[in-house]
Amino acid sequence: MPHDLLEDNSTLHRHLHAFCIRPRINFESQQEDEEVLVTLRAHPATQIPWIVTVIFLALLPPFLDVILASFFSSLEIFFFNLVWYSFLASYAFINFLMWLFNVGIITNRRIVDVDYENILIKELTGSSITDVTDVTAVTTGFVRSLFSYGDVFVQTAGVHQNIEFLKVPDPSEVVSIINKLMRR
Repeated sequence: MPHDLLEDNSTLHRHLHAFCIRPRINFESQQEDEEVLVTLRAHPATQIPWIVTVIFLALLPPFLDVILASFFSSLEIFFFNLVWYSFLASYAFINFLMWLFNVGIITNRRIVDVDYENILIKELTGSSITDVTDVTAVTTGFVRSLFSYGDVFVQTAGVHQNIEFLKVPDPSEVVSIINKLMRR
């Protein structure tokens, strides 16, 4: 059910904070009279592959230790496990940070997309609501339909860069919210 955020001032968090309405946050390039209406992250279901990989790789060393015990000392196996779990924790932490910081922000004045290609490269794309010409939601495939997530493409006028929110929850509701803001 679509949320009328233009009329209601309550805060709403859905899909493990992947879809937040009026989240009461600020961001670095926010203007003084600008209010954050919606924040978007990739749907939590899109994180399942790396989470399953981490769980599988976390369970692997005890089985490898049995095989390695005949070739290495217990101290060497301990250090092998220490390095293994250190890399695994780093992999999990980086994937979590990539999910957390790749965020779409819709304010009362503009649309902002923050994308991190990796930890060191940040791409910030923004456009005024008045420059938006078309908003499209695309949901393809069984898994996306099952978990209700998809892509939202925002086309802007002229030479402005187009904005895309990938794998976000409830893409049709996001389109509805942006369309309401365009009509204001």
